[in-house]
Amino acid sequence: MRGMFVGINILGEILLAFTSKHGGTGSKAGMEDTVYAITADAIMRQPEEKREALTRDLAQNFLAKPDVIGGDAEQAETILRARVTNLERNPWIARATPQIAPEASQKPDAPEQSWKKKVTAQPSCGVAAAL
Repeated sequence: MRGMFVGINILGEILLAFTSKHGGTGSKAGMEDTVYAITADAIMRQPEEKREALTRDLAQNFLAKPDVIGGDAEQAETILRARVTNLERNPWIARATPQIAPEASQKPDAPEQSWKKKVTAQPSCGVAAAL
């Protein structure tokens, strides 16, 4: 049984090596494309007045880091701007940023006040009334 298990695992590893993307050459370009797409989507979800500063900041302080993509910050900024522009032109992307409803933006009662309101609003169970 152990030999059969080892043989099946070796066969599986061989088949996996043949079916991997990019012929085993790595997928750095695919990863860069994904990172730019996710970053552009995050920028697109922000209000328009914040997009310019966010694009510049993310290109210089995030994408240009060696452990993320590395390279030239200006080139990353150019690519990011092009991605955001493409997203803005896409008719399938919702352009409206969600607005917070006025009642949801109000600060809720402090926890100690909310339980006091609930307790005083509920009718007594009769124990306190009997005292």
